[in-house]
Amino acid sequence: MAEIKKTKTLDSPWSTASWKNLASGNRSLYRQLTDVQINEPVNNALHKKCLDLYSNYCLIGGMPEVVAEWYETNDLERCTKVQQDLIATFRDDFNKYSKRIKTENLHKVLRSVPDQLGNKFVTSRVDGALRSGEVKNALALLTQARICHKIFHTSGNGLPLGAEANEKFFKVLMVDIGLVSNQLGLSRLKLTDARDFIFKNKGSLAEQFVGQQIRVIQSTLEDPTLYYWQRTSGRQGEIDYIIQYGATIIPVEVKAGAKGAMKSLHQFMFDKKLELAVRCDQNPQTIHRMDVKTTTGERVYYKLLSIPFYLVEVLPSLLEQV
Repeated sequence: MAEIKKTKTLDSPWSTASWKNLASGNRSLYRQLTDVQINEPVNNALHKKCLDLYSNYCLIGGMPEVVAEWYETNDLERCTKVQQDLIATFRDDFNKYSKRIKTENLHKVLRSVPDQLGNKFVTSRVDGALRSGEVKNALALLTQARICHKIFHTSGNGLPLGAEANEKFFKVLMVDIGLVSNQLGLSRLKLTDARDFIFKNKGSLAEQFVGQQIRVIQSTLEDPTLYYWQRTSGRQGEIDYIIQYGATIIPVEVKAGAKGAMKSLHQFMFDKKLELAVRCDQNPQTIHRMDVKTTTGERVYYKLLSIPFYLVEVLPSLLEQV
């Protein structure tokens, strides 16, 4: 699948800030967002505009052909057709590898990834008739082609994050959120209904978006690797992303809406003795000094940097201000 891997559309979907800057012509907005200050949130009107652009991005994505179609025609149906053509191109390319792996297995895994977004990837959910090894081999080929990306489980006890990765636990993202939305059928909804889904669903699309942006901001000198944390025994608990900033481990919590409990984050901060966490949601950026109790009664203190989705791409510069 080397032919797929080399294509620009797959290897480098446009990030959100670049999408607004290069495609929509909002250069002044782009400059303002890339120079944003923690203690100076954008005004309400601008914040709403950015969230509207974010919801558009969730539907259109960053594939250059689709973005060009959107800003030329502003027609979601035509963009959907371009997305479907791209997905069809992937599937046509599967036939070249039929001697190595059954093409139908690749089709089934590709269809299953959007359905399992935000959750531990379970091979039996792809097709109960397939063996686990068959699913894993198909997924390995899709990740090598950069159509999909794995999020590896880490204990989060220290650096490097991959030193304590558990290969039995992983999530999977697709390369582009627009393709995810297409496969989930959001393009068949009215635009207002689709946007309502984006802001009110359980968070799988938001996790895809944030993961996609975190990949963009990582060093270009190495293949970006994503990590998450999940309690593997006993009571439930999960942190959507664990990132490294300098010599520091920072948990990143993703909330699709404007509110949401953070019980797992409080416990994680207490257990790991960390001082800074990040939350991504619909609200303007703020920095809070948290003084809360965990579900087991321990008191925990830490700083919480809360940022709206559209600022994930400039997260490194915001962390420098904390």
